[in-house]
Amino acid sequence: KLRDILEIWGRNDDNHNRVLMICRERGSDEEAKSGRSKVLPILQALRSNRQVALLVGPEGGWSLEEETIFDDFCSRLDGEDEQRLIQCVSLGSSVLRAETACMIAVGAWALMHDSNN
Repeated sequence: KLRDILEIWGRNDDNHNRVLMICRERGSDEEAKSGRSKVLPILQALRSNRQVALLVGPEGGWSLEEETIFDDFCSRLDGEDEQRLIQCVSLGSSVLRAETACMIAVGAWALMHDSNN
């Protein structure tokens, strides 16, 4: 189950300090800057995370149950965003097709990775 996967990942048993970034369709830059949102813009989240795994939702978006699990899990994590092993990230305000969301997420990682070399 999704909750079990997140719990295991959060314990850092086997992920070798790789951050799991859950790509979500909501969250604005203003909310993230004010601290009201646990959903960070992806470029902000990638600044301090070179090793990541990206979780992109299906066509039509995450289910209400999945969104609730993400909200619950991300809101109960303590610590600085840079230290979290699971982060909720936004790919922007547009609703994207699943394959487009994957390309944007990987492209954002490549942009940050290449610019940090």
